[in-house]
Amino acid sequence: MSIVDLAHGAQPMVGESGNVIAYNGEVYNHPEIRAELSGEHFQTHCDTEVVLRALEKWGTGALDRFRGMFAFALWDEQRGELLCGRDRFGIK
Repeated sequence: MSIVDLAHGAQPMVGESGNVIAYNGEVYNHPEIRAELSGEHFQTHCDTEVVLRALEKWGTGALDRFRGMFAFALWDEQRGELLCGRDRFGIK
């Protein structure tokens, strides 16, 4: 499952911190969010990595920034917690 970066967006995606995300859909404003995360080193061009990094940086506050239709499950390795989220209208 990878749409934006077919060569590097394989899922589930594991972040540098060990967090794991399974994601479906698209966050339309991922380029803007990527720019807000300018201090981060990205390994792909896919929106999945942007969602992962945003959730790691802002926690559930990142959900207010996402515009699109999506659903995800994020395993936070350090906290031992599973966070699931979806777009406001439940399209995905």
